[in-house]
Amino acid sequence: MNLLFSFQGRIGRAQYWLTTFGVIAFYVAVFMALGISLSVDPATNQPTMSGSGMLLIFGAMIIGMWINLAAMARRYHDRNKSGWWFSSASCRLLAQSGSL
Repeated sequence: MNLLFSFQGRIGRAQYWLTTFGVIAFYVAVFMALGISLSVDPATNQPTMSGSGMLLIFGAMIIGMWINLAAMARRYHDRNKSGWWFSSASCRLLAQSGSL
């Protein structure tokens, strides 16, 4: 757990990329599970999702972004930089969450 959520310490490139790909796999698993549970609106023949499904997606995005931020901060520590340098990459995370 400390490996995923902690902002302290250092990680190498391999651990950083394993963490990043792990988060992507987590997103894929959540979206696949929710894709199976989609219902189809008979009036419009379009897939719909319940409020709890949207809440689950929001929660998964928050967890994934926290793990990515922690991994980036620890990677910057490994490069002898402050963890706050991850703010330069925050545009990518905001775009990932759909905020931009």
